[in-house]
Amino acid sequence: MSTKLDEYIDFPTIFTFKIVGDNSSTFTVGVESVFDSYPEKSIVPTESAGGKYISLSVTTEIQSHDELKSLYEKIAALRGLRFYV
Repeated sequence: MSTKLDEYIDFPTIFTFKIVGDNSSTFTVGVESVFDSYPEKSIVPTESAGGKYISLSVTTEIQSHDELKSLYEKIAALRGLRFYV
């Protein structure tokens, strides 16, 4: 992630992650575990039309660029991950 991110985002900020992966309890629990330490969060699941994939929109408050970078690194390591933004 570019260090120029601080120029575009004022921290702290409310941030929404879109995380898509295999529709399995393992993947969903993995995403939830990334955000376990965030008491104020919203996780909204949406299954794909065929049911093979699940999209999880996770909204929470992020305090800094480093925290955002750390979360993206944890998300990238999830088993069953297909896509994230």
